[in-house]
Amino acid sequence: MSRALLLAGLMLTVSSSVFANSLDLSLNDNTVRVGGAFAPAENLQIHASWLHNQDRGDVAAVGLFQVGLASSGNQPVEAGLGAKAVFTDGVRNLGGGKGSSVALGGFGRWVIPGADRFAVGGELYLAPGVLSFSGQDGYREAAVYVSYDVLKTTYVYLGYRYLKANYDDRPNLVFDDQFHIGFRMNF
Repeated sequence: MSRALLLAGLMLTVSSSVFANSLDLSLNDNTVRVGGAFAPAENLQIHASWLHNQDRGDVAAVGLFQVGLASSGNQPVEAGLGAKAVFTDGVRNLGGGKGSSVALGGFGRWVIPGADRFAVGGELYLAPGVLSFSGQDGYREAAVYVSYDVLKTTYVYLGYRYLKANYDDRPNLVFDDQFHIGFRMNF
C-alpha cells in the first residue's frame, strides 16, 4: 500500500512538472529531490515532490498553497501558506517506517535589497500526531537556502534541509539532514 502511495506521489510530481509553473531539483551525495508547482488559479498553487535518500528511503508529497506577496516595497517577500499530504517509506534495515501525515506550513523567498540577484528563502512544515496516519506519529520538515538568479526565471541555490518522520511502533527516521545544491526554473 505504501509503495503504491509513493508511486502515486512520484507520478503526480512528474505530471505536475509537465504542466508546471516551476520545476525544482536539488541533491547531495545521498539525496535527490524533484518537485514541481503549477497554478490552477491566481494566488493558488499545487505542489508535488519526491525525495529519495539512497540510505534511508523515500518521501512523496502533494500540497495546496495560497501564495502571494507578504510585504510591499521594491523587494517584497514572496510567500505561501497551506498544507501538504506526505507519504513516507523508510528503508527496512532502519526499521522500515511507513506512514502518512498532513503537514501544515509554508515557504518564503526574499530578494536582498541592493543585491537583486541574491535571495534567501526557506520552508517549514509540521504535522503533530493528530494529523498523522498509517503508523506515523508526526512529521517535521525545514529548509533554508541562499540563491543566485542566473536568469530572471531561473536560480541556483545552496541550502540545508532537515526532514524527519516519527512512527508509532518503529524507530523515528531522519530522511535528510544535510546541505544540498539545486536549481529552480519558473515558467
